[in-house]
Amino acid sequence: MNISSVNNTTSDCSQSKVTSLRKSIAVALGTVLLTSFSQPLYADVSIDHLTLKNKTRVGRSDFRYEFSVFVKNDADSVRDIQINVASSNANSNIQFTGVSIDEMSANSVLELTERLVLIQNRRARFNEQDLSWNFEYQPSGNEISDNFSPDSAYHTSEYKNYFFERGLATQEQVTAKINATYQQLFELVPDQAGAEPSKGEQIYHADFEQSTDNWQWYADNGSEVSAELSQIDGALVITPTWQSGSDALAVLSSPFEPIDATGGVDVEYKMAVDQAYADEGSMAAQLFIQDASGGIGFFGYRTLTQGAETTLLIKGLGPDTNFGYLSEGFYFSQISTLGFQFLANGKNADIGGSLAISEVSIYQPVDGGGVDISPGFEETFDNSISQWSASANNDSAIVPTLAISNEIDAEVGGDGLSNNVLAVSPNWIADTDAFTVKYQQFNGIDITEGRDISFDVKIPANYIEDGNMVVQLVLEDANYQPAFLGYTMVAGLTADEFVTLRFSDVSATTEFGYVSDSFDFSQLRGIGVQFVANGKMPTVTGDIQIDNVIIAGQAPSEPAPELSDTTVLYGVGDDMAFIKAIDTNDIRSEGMSYGMMISVMMDDQETFNKLWRFTKAKMQNTTGNSKDFFAWRLSGNAPYNAIDTNPAPDGEEYFAMALFLANNRWGSSDGIFDYQQEANDILHDVVYTKSNNASTRLMMHPVYQQVEFVTTTNVESFSDPSYHLPAFYEMWALWADENNDYWHQTAEISRQYLAKSAHPVTGLFSDYASHEGVPQTTSFNPDSHKSAYDSFRVMGNMAMDYHWVSQSVELKALVEQQVNFFEKEIAQYGDFIAVYEVDGTREPDINYRSHGRTAMNAVGATISENPFSTEMINYLWQQNAPTGMYRYYDGLLHMFGLLHAGGEFKIYQPSNHE
Repeated sequence: MNISSVNNTTSDCSQSKVTSLRKSIAVALGTVLLTSFSQPLYADVSIDHLTLKNKTRVGRSDFRYEFSVFVKNDADSVRDIQINVASSNANSNIQFTGVSIDEMSANSVLELTERLVLIQNRRARFNEQDLSWNFEYQPSGNEISDNFSPDSAYHTSEYKNYFFERGLATQEQVTAKINATYQQLFELVPDQAGAEPSKGEQIYHADFEQSTDNWQWYADNGSEVSAELSQIDGALVITPTWQSGSDALAVLSSPFEPIDATGGVDVEYKMAVDQAYADEGSMAAQLFIQDASGGIGFFGYRTLTQGAETTLLIKGLGPDTNFGYLSEGFYFSQISTLGFQFLANGKNADIGGSLAISEVSIYQPVDGGGVDISPGFEETFDNSISQWSASANNDSAIVPTLAISNEIDAEVGGDGLSNNVLAVSPNWIADTDAFTVKYQQFNGIDITEGRDISFDVKIPANYIEDGNMVVQLVLEDANYQPAFLGYTMVAGLTADEFVTLRFSDVSATTEFGYVSDSFDFSQLRGIGVQFVANGKMPTVTGDIQIDNVIIAGQAPSEPAPELSDTTVLYGVGDDMAFIKAIDTNDIRSEGMSYGMMISVMMDDQETFNKLWRFTKAKMQNTTGNSKDFFAWRLSGNAPYNAIDTNPAPDGEEYFAMALFLANNRWGSSDGIFDYQQEANDILHDVVYTKSNNASTRLMMHPVYQQVEFVTTTNVESFSDPSYHLPAFYEMWALWADENNDYWHQTAEISRQYLAKSAHPVTGLFSDYASHEGVPQTTSFNPDSHKSAYDSFRVMGNMAMDYHWVSQSVELKALVEQQVNFFEKEIAQYGDFIAVYEVDGTREPDINYRSHGRTAMNAVGATISENPFSTEMINYLWQQNAPTGMYRYYDGLLHMFGLLHAGGEFKIYQPSNHE
C-alpha cells in the first residue's frame, strides 16, 4: 500500500511527498529512501485543488467552510483509495470522516462526492497550508510482477538452452554435461574423522556430576562480592552478588595431591556465562593456580564476550609460561589448587547472572617433538626500525619515541658481541596511560593451526619494584583487527635483563585477553607489544628495550592425503556436509550458499539438507555482534571453528534465495527445514538487524538502499557490484513476508547502481565500488579497484535479471560493452585474462583466463546480439570443470554457467509445488 502526505493544497500542487511502503520499513530506514532516488511509483495520488462552495457564520465566533475536493492521479491506475485529512490549526474542527474510492484511472482528476467541512474561529484566518492529507492505495494490477517484462521467464516459464540455440550442442549433450559436472564437483567425500589425538595422561579431573562441596568462593582484592555455588546438570554454577565495578571473585578447588608441572601441563575446561555479561562486554576471567606453600599465579586472562559454552585449552602451563601474575618462588612442582578469578572490570553491579564451569581437567601432554624453530617472521633490529611505530591507546596523551640502542651481550653464555635492540622511551603522563609498539603489514602468516610467538624485553628495575605495569603481546590481521595475549604484570620479572616472553601454540583456539570478533588468523600481518601503566605513577620512568621478535615456523607434519582432486563436497557424520575452498582450506558462506543453490537446481534435496544442517550447526552465530548471521569463514578442519564471525552479505543473499526456491520446489517441513520461514528470518535480519555495539552496521545501507560489502564498521562503508542481485530482490518482493515494495525498489536501485558502476568504455566493473559506483581502493585487497575475481559475477547477475525479470535495455547495453571489449582482446592478444584495470589495461604477470570469468562471460553473452557472443558461449561449452587446488570458486562459477546457459537455472514458483 502506498501512502502519500500532502501539505500544500493549492491548485498547482507542487507537493512534498513522503511515501511509505506496502509492507513498510519506512519507520526503520527513513523516507530518504524514496526522495534520494528516481523511483518508479505505482501512482502519484494527491490533492489537485479545493473549491470553496460555501462560507457561513455559525455561532458568535465561528465560520463554517465547505469545499469541493478534487483528487488527481498522475500515474498508473490505482484501487482501494482511502483519503483522510487533518489540520495543524488548533482552532479548526474538521468534519470529514474520510472517503473510500474503489478505483482511479491513470492521469485523471476526480471530484469527491463528500465535501470537506470545517468549523474555525473567525479570528483565526483559514490557511490551506494547515491541512495535511493522507492517501492509502494499491496498484490496480494484481502483483508486483505486473511490472516485470511480459517476455520475462517469470511470465513465460521459458528458459532457453543457449548451447543448443547457438548450434553448439544438442539438448542431450547439454543435459549430460551438466549432470557429469555436478557429479564431479559434488561427489561426496565421506567423513574421514578418526580418533582425536591423545591429550596425554589425565592427572586431574572435576566433572561436577555429584556435588561441588570441594569448591569454595572468596572475595578478592578487598571487594565485598559474595556468591552462591550450586551443582546443576553436571556443572558448577556460580551466582555472584556484585557490589561494585571493582569486584573480584575467586572460585577455587580444595587442595588436591600436588601435581608436578615443571615440564608443562595442559589445562582444559568448559565455561559459559549468562548473555547479560557477554552483551555488556567488560567482565573478565582468568585461571588461578596455587602451590602447596600458598604461592599463587594467574593465567589466560580473557574478556567474557561470548555467552555460549566454550571449551578452553591452556597449553604448556609451567615455568616457561607467562602469567598475568606469579608470586615469587612459585613451586611448579607442587600445584595443589586450581580455580578461576572473575573480575567485574568496570561492569555495573546491576549486571548479573550465573557463570558455569564444567569438565575441568589437567593433562600431562604427549611429547610433540620435532618442532621446526625456523622463524616465519623475525625482527632483530639489526637493520632499521623504519617499519616500527608507537601509538597511544585508551585516549592517552603519551607520545613514546623509538630508537636503536646498541647492547653488549655480556650475560653468562653470551658471545660478548654488540647487538642492536629497539629502545622505547615513554613520556608517561598519567597512571592510566597505555601505548603500543608494533610492526604492521608484513607478508601474511597463517596461524590458524598454531604458532609459537616470542619477544625479549628488558625492563628497568624501578618498573619491576613498582610492580603495576602490564605487558602484553599485540597481534593484528590484514584488516587491522587487533588481538591481545598474555596479560603480564611486570612484578616478578627480572629487572635490567632481557627476559624472553614466549606464547606457545597461538592459534584460532587460543584464549586471548581480547580478540576482535572479525580477527582473521589466516592473515596475521602485524605484531607488537602493549605497555599499560595500570596504576603506575608517571614518576616511575625509564627506557624499555625490545629484541628478537619471532613468530616460529610450524611444526612439521605429514600432509593429509588429498582424498579427491575433483570434488568440493565433504561429509561430516552421516547427515551434514560442507563445500571446501581447497586452496585456502576453509569453508565460506559464499560456497555453502552456492552449493545449496546448485543442489536446488539439480533437484538434489539430500545434498541441500546436508549443507543446510552444517550451515545452521557450524556457521550461524548464536551470540555476539553478528548474532543470527552466518560466519563467513570457518576452518576447513574439525571442529570447524570460526575464523571470522562477521557475515558476508552475498552469502546471506544466496542462502535466502536458495531456501525460498527449496520451499517452492520441495515444500517445507518443521524446524530448520521450514525453508520459507528460515528465508524470511534471514531477509528480516538483512534489512533490520544491527548490533547495539558500534562495531557493526546494517547490511542494507539505510540511505542508499544498497547491499554493503561488510557489516563491520572498522571497514569503510561501500558496496560490491557482484553482490547486487536484482533478480533475487524481485522474487523476494513477491514471496517475502514483509518489505515487498522495498525489495522491488531495491531491484531498480541495483540496476541503476550497475549502470553507474560500469566503466563507460569497457563496461568492466571493479571488485568493490563506493555507493556512488566509484572503484574502491582498500588496504586489504590490492585488486579491489580492478576488474578481478568478484567482478566476474556481474555479467551473470545482469543476464539473470534480464532473463528472469526485466528485459532491461540498459543492462543489455552494459553486457554488449563487455562483449565488445573481450572480442577486441581476442583479436589483439588471442585470449582474455582474469584481471584488468577497469579501463581495460591488462594486469602484468596474469597469463590465465580463469574458469570463473569464462563461465560468467558466457552467461552474459546469452543476451548479446554481437556475433562474437556465440564464441564466448562456446568457450564455456569447450571448458571442462576445473580440478586441483583452485577448483572451488572457479568450479562453482563453471557449474552456475552451465545451468544458466543450458536453460536449467529456473524460477520455481510457489504454485509449482502447491
